[in-house]
Amino acid sequence: MFEDLAALADITTEGFRRIYDDCYAHDYINGSSIIKRQYDILKASKAKGIGIIVITNKKQEIAEEVCLKMFGEKMIDIVIGRKDAQPIKPKPIITERIGEFGIDPKHCLGYYGDSITDMQTARLLKVKFYKC
Repeated sequence: MFEDLAALADITTEGFRRIYDDCYAHDYINGSSIIKRQYDILKASKAKGIGIIVITNKKQEIAEEVCLKMFGEKMIDIVIGRKDAQPIKPKPIITERIGEFGIDPKHCLGYYGDSITDMQTARLLKVKFYKC
């Protein structure tokens, strides 16, 4: 994708990626919203004492800030974002990242998501997928 856009803009792919990353870093939450059904599921799960983990391909710092702004301080227990330039969903690295928190995917009730990437991640973790 970046290669095609970079060619159209007559700049290198790396140059385009830097511009994109800079724009995103300054405006990553604009237009974002919580899907009501997802929020209802999180709220009901939390009320039953179920821990909630957010797994995202966003950078760790951005993921933490987005979760804080969208859900407040008490809704999300653990936020797992990427540490470097590589996406973590749906890659095997996700099991390592979850393991950093002492969590075994076998003890997860399920994976809620709204994309094919989320479905693939659930399959990789061998947990039931719930579409939101």
